[in-house]
Amino acid sequence: MTGRARLANRRGSDTFEIRHGNFNYTVMVSAGADGGLGEIFIDCDKSGTELAVMTHDAAIAVSLALQHGCPADVLARAFERNEAGVAAGLLGMALDRAIGIIGGDA
Repeated sequence: MTGRARLANRRGSDTFEIRHGNFNYTVMVSAGADGGLGEIFIDCDKSGTELAVMTHDAAIAVSLALQHGCPADVLARAFERNEAGVAAGLLGMALDRAIGIIGGDA
């Protein structure tokens, strides 16, 4: 992996909602300097719960992987998918949607 590509302090972002299981999530994504996906944050509607903490922490880990050179499409393919190729989990769903909005390379 390469050194961390820090994002600009001021940058545009896109926000969207995802429902997974019985929970609603707000996802915010921003592009890096190269225009590819640079970060992803996910907030759960169950603030203060362990689910919210795990979701937030997992998104930070994905953001750090992106900023250290792991391509978004590689991360997305690494997450569990069903037999139709659709992301089975929240992070995979969020990455698929983010790649559609911003693009696949970090």
